Amino acid sequence: MADTSSSLRKSLQRQLYSLVSSRTALAVAIVLLVVTLNSAFQLVESLVEWSSAAQLAPRLDPFRNNIASTSYQERLCAPVPIDIVYTWVNGSDPRLQAGTLLAWWAFCLEDRPHPPN
Repeated sequence: MADTSSSLRKSLQRQLYSLVSSRTALAVAIVLLVVTLNSAFQLVESLVEWSSAAQLAPRLDPFRNNIASTSYQERLCAPVPIDIVYTWVNGSDPRLQAGTLLAWWAFCLEDRPHPPN
């Protein structure tokens, strides 16, 4: 069995060497190498062009209208950075009132030790 695989391997090796030693195989290999390198360079070039900031900005700009591609950044952005935002609730929401009352009763009914006198 080992003798058969060895002779098969040697036969394939001879065929490969004879193919590579011919001039047409060498020319085909050079052409394939040139085409592969050219394709790789074109792929890299297209990726660099696509990732440039000028082409990505319209796609990633959150202030841009997606229909007319109009920028609303001047209208939506404040000229100074915002440090803090306060929210205000006037307490008239019935769900807020019910939740507050429920939390107050839960707090009042908790079994906790009283502070010493």
